[in-house]
Amino acid sequence: MAGDAAEEVVLDCEAGRRMGCASFCCRLLVRLQPQEKPPTSKLPSDRFVPKREDGLCEHFDDETGNCKVWEKRPAACREFDCNESELLQIVLK
Repeated sequence: MAGDAAEEVVLDCEAGRRMGCASFCCRLLVRLQPQEKPPTSKLPSDRFVPKREDGLCEHFDDETGNCKVWEKRPAACREFDCNESELLQIVLK
């Protein structure tokens, strides 16, 4: 069945994130849900997680490759599945 190929797991996203994979999700434009507060922010009304000049999330730790606000990261980051990201799959192929 054609749908079976789409369900194939190519990467262990959670294992990668725990190791500090510095993956594609650190480059996503993350919009906060209405009920979410920014993990850290200069302006309480910010609805997007700010990016650094290099395009990575402002919470990306260059030394470890991990998220500095892991326990308080937005829902979009918690729910991101690298196996369902069409853009990431194109990069990997």
